[in-house]
Amino acid sequence: MSMRSLLPFLVLLCIAPAVGQAGAQQKGPVGEFRNEAVVVNGSRWVVEVVVTPKDPSMALQGMQFSIQPRDTIRIADYFSAGDFRSPIEMVTVRGTVRNLKGKTNSIGVMMNQKRQVSKQHRKWYYEVMPSGGSVGFSF
Repeated sequence: MSMRSLLPFLVLLCIAPAVGQAGAQQKGPVGEFRNEAVVVNGSRWVVEVVVTPKDPSMALQGMQFSIQPRDTIRIADYFSAGDFRSPIEMVTVRGTVRNLKGKTNSIGVMMNQKRQVSKQHRKWYYEVMPSGGSVGFSF
């Protein structure tokens, strides 16, 4: 075989490992699982959602979101080693609404489902209760 016929093979041999490494960096460290949490506003009011981390080392320190009616917003995106970790273990999510007089009231925000996006990516869904009711228990 001549060098000219080996050239395409050598180029592919050099490029393939670089492409594999770039894909691995986007997915996160090997052996880690991506957890994503979103809040769906099922009510007809603008809802203020406050996300408080249970672990003080987390970067999510007192984050606050304003969610329009029938809208969805991502509140957390984190990696965990070994297995998926529910956001219920990681954060506390509370919702409030303001009435026409300016008074702030609590509104129920519940974890209602999870979806497996890929082998190492899970998406968790919180939902603002459409009736606006609050639940008497917490996770």
